[in-house]
Amino acid sequence: MFTQPAGAVKCGGAPQKICYLAEDYLGRRDVRDDIEVIFMACFAAALKRKHETSAEIDH
Repeated sequence: MFTQPAGAVKCGGAPQKICYLAEDYLGRRDVRDDIEVIFMACFAAALKRKHETSAEIDH
């Protein structure tokens, strides 16, 4: 299980990157199907980004 901390971190993608690297490592050793990899974040989006509305895009 990999987690995303609730507070601010220098690189928001770092917790995801180690998860992806682990999945790749396990896949290359043909054991990925035997292991459940879980990524948990404490917020709705994995990387926080302000979403633009159509009104903001038009201006």
